[in-house]
Amino acid sequence: MMATTWETIEERERRVRGTRTTSAMVRAAEQIPAADNLKAAFAERPFISREELRNIARQHDEGPVITLYLNFSPDRPLLSVFDSLRHGELEARKPYIDSQPHAQRLRVPEDLADVRTFVEGFEPEGARAIVIYKQGARLNRVMPLPVRVADSLTIDVDPYIEPLEAILEEQRRVLVVELSKEKTAVSLYELGFEEPVQAITSVVPRDEVEVSRRDEVQRHRLTHLQWHLKASAQLADRLFREKG
Repeated sequence: MMATTWETIEERERRVRGTRTTSAMVRAAEQIPAADNLKAAFAERPFISREELRNIARQHDEGPVITLYLNFSPDRPLLSVFDSLRHGELEARKPYIDSQPHAQRLRVPEDLADVRTFVEGFEPEGARAIVIYKQGARLNRVMPLPVRVADSLTIDVDPYIEPLEAILEEQRRVLVVELSKEKTAVSLYELGFEEPVQAITSVVPRDEVEVSRRDEVQRHRLTHLQWHLKASAQLADRLFREKG
């Protein structure tokens, strides 16, 4: 396809590259960590969106799922709190764990060991609590929280999502729009985490033209800017309605 009068070949190539970058950014935002342990999964994505939380509840494997909610406090030994929670839950859920197939029973102590190792090495860095969902290699999710929660460790057929679900519902989400002449990027800020959502690019004709065509090009530039601003406003409005 030939470049138009107002779009040079170089400009078209820049636009195509920008579109590819935007598509890759959106896909990355939607990607679920593929890591098979908590440390790697946290490094890949330290946030759980509302949509992801619903998927965690629906799509986990059969067998015991471990859920940990744990507060950070400098005046108490964190591992001692975890060990106490673990001991109590193992005692309370012994009949359920013993009723599981052999492979799923063996997975429980392995998963608990991975959770303990992660807690031992985790640096809060301002977080007041943490939530962990763990089930073998399939489910490994970690999210630091800026609010306190009730300490709990559950071993059950489903992940215990209700406390995190309530926190997400109570907290305000902010739609952040970064606007320039040729690109608009929209992200969602929630619980201290900013997540790219979508971006659009527009091609605006360059200023470097012959003097005799300057007024004509300027009018065309303004038209392109108006189109871009209108598209940006429509994008922000749509995402606000969808994500609000």
